[in-house]
Amino acid sequence: MRSTPASRWTLGSAGVGVAVLAILATLQLTRYQPPVEPLRIGTWHSPPYEVVYPDGSVGGLSNDVINEAARRAGIKLRWFNPIESPDVLLPAGKLDLWASLSASPDRKGRFFMTEPWSENLYGLASVPFHSSENPEQNRVGHLSTPVQTYIARTFVRSARLTPYPNRGKLFEALCRGEVHQAVIDQRTVLAVGFERPQGCRNYDLNFQLLPGAKLLVINECISR
Repeated sequence: MRSTPASRWTLGSAGVGVAVLAILATLQLTRYQPPVEPLRIGTWHSPPYEVVYPDGSVGGLSNDVINEAARRAGIKLRWFNPIESPDVLLPAGKLDLWASLSASPDRKGRFFMTEPWSENLYGLASVPFHSSENPEQNRVGHLSTPVQTYIARTFVRSARLTPYPNRGKLFEALCRGEVHQAVIDQRTVLAVGFERPQGCRNYDLNFQLLPGAKLLVINECISR
């Protein structure tokens, strides 16, 4: 049976329709779908960039940006303020994301990170009358996190280094004179300006930058 122009047009239209449906189905399958369950994200209290309120809600410059980006993408977030560091929690699968974070060489190899949005400078905090005249006798405290340990070992080699588990313990040791100086970053300087640590409220603090001690800051990362 010889096909007519009308039948050829009908068959051609049907073929185009099937192709369009196939393309639409493919697009539907590959289109971004936000996760159903909330993603667990960690942050530390470090105003003004990261703020954790007494009721557990978060704010601050960095966290507000993350919340707005998640809202636009249809992603639900569940915020945590853990004691342990992201270097422990992310690989263990206890968290899905971490908010603002310094991009150290080790972390770049272990985590997927967003593009950096700022630069974090590091230096030494001191109480004027606790300083040591001899650099080799300097006792320098630092946080026991991988990034702070990396900065201390790389840029404060001549001093005797002492790690502390959290910022409060570090500043208490500094103001009691247990250490002459403390390795901190510029973000901590701002945080201390907003909330003076317990035990240091009656002391003036000096801050001196360490030449070359700087790391890029990213706004989110996940474990590889």
